[in-house]
Amino acid sequence: MAPEYGSAPPAGSGLARRRFLTLCAGLGLGTVTACTGASGHRDPRGPAAARCRPEVERDAPGTPDWRLRAEGPPDAVACYTDRVSVTPGEECGLHVSTTAASFRVCAFRVGWYGGAQARRIWASPRIPGRVQPPPHLLPATRTVRADWPATLSVDTTGWPEGAYLLRLETDAGHQRYVPLIVRSTEAAGRTVLLHAPATWQAYNRWGGYSLYDGPSGGYATRSLAVSFDRPYDGNGAEKFLVYERALVVLAERLGIPLAYSTGVDVHRDPAVLRGAHAVVCLGHDEYWTPQQRAHVTEARDAGTNIAFLGANTCFRRVRLEAGQGAGDRTVVCYKSAYRADPCYGSAPALVTTD
Repeated sequence: MAPEYGSAPPAGSGLARRRFLTLCAGLGLGTVTACTGASGHRDPRGPAAARCRPEVERDAPGTPDWRLRAEGPPDAVACYTDRVSVTPGEECGLHVSTTAASFRVCAFRVGWYGGAQARRIWASPRIPGRVQPPPHLLPATRTVRADWPATLSVDTTGWPEGAYLLRLETDAGHQRYVPLIVRSTEAAGRTVLLHAPATWQAYNRWGGYSLYDGPSGGYATRSLAVSFDRPYDGNGAEKFLVYERALVVLAERLGIPLAYSTGVDVHRDPAVLRGAHAVVCLGHDEYWTPQQRAHVTEARDAGTNIAFLGANTCFRRVRLEAGQGAGDRTVVCYKSAYRADPCYGSAPALVTTD
């Protein structure tokens, strides 16, 4: 039986650790020592920059109470962020709908933390709740968008780089996650953990539609484009929890110098990977833009090692388009209907298919 994604490492997990160390040796990472704050690590950019380096976090005390206890009904609380990643110090808007009178938000950074596997970095005060309007559907592509007004803005000043679970909890005790990557500003000399929000969104059925099916459950009524301007379904972070979280925990436990990024960030800027020792694509990284593939290939050709830890990597060719007043908020993938893609006749290199 596979362990629950919130569980402690099972007996025999030393085998997985040895396999990961073997992988790291193959990537040319070698043995890592003296990388934590406790070891006297000094960042040449000063103490504020050192606080934002993930190595400093490895031996910090954890917060065992980071898991969901009670999701409640689907409308109990739901939330999406106005961006898939931020750098430390950037603000992130949260768009929240809840049937409760109030709620609060806690930010948990995923890591080893002595086995706790997360640490609370920030918590909000109680915030008045409201039920947001129903989502609307863009009929041409069957795209669901919530387009809710922002409920609060979160200042990430002082947050260490890393993978985060924002946990919303209502005054009735109902909870949901929202994933957020606090991305690294440089990758030189580090191993980049590359998160896959385009794939998270492709499988997201919030509002009744994903890139796989529509309300009837049939492929013919699927979305041709899906939006980040809506919550994730279920517990709010299912794809991250199943395919990515455990590797983050293990990599931080081993003390490897890490950098954090997403496929969306690599799509925008090839400098995200500049000088990296290695790039690790996590457990299910299916949806890539041509630009992301080109930038990863450039990094490989410049000497960066690449590891793929799951099948179907780069299987779907997608396009990122603007959403509600911002860029890169819509994942377009016509798949087998590629002849209906507006780019089919005018820009064949951008046609979305397999």
